[in-house]
Amino acid sequence: AQEPPGPPYVFNVRDDSPLAGKIRVRDTVVAVDGVDARNMAANEVSKFLSTRHRNPERKITILRAVDNGGVDGRAVLAHDGTLSADGNTFGTSFDIINIIAPAGKLGLIIDSPP
Repeated sequence: AQEPPGPPYVFNVRDDSPLAGKIRVRDTVVAVDGVDARNMAANEVSKFLSTRHRNPERKITILRAVDNGGVDGRAVLAHDGTLSADGNTFGTSFDIINIIAPAGKLGLIIDSPP
């Protein structure tokens, strides 16, 4: 059996998104409202978020790779639980961030790693 490609990540944030400035392109989505999203396909995460669009708030837990040089990368969480970042990993740290999303459309495009 083939393993899923890995946790989905934010591919695009629309300028009019209520999360613009909070969530970033390349953030890895690890959970939505406490439900583990690491093995979900990108379309599953998008559908799950949209089924909760009437909730007053949704909690999106993301993993962000922060390079000490100021360049953020996409955090890569392997199936064995190890963390790495695409690109240069020297001086990279990882932040787990809970973002509270309001009701309605979020203006996010979620994608899966190749």
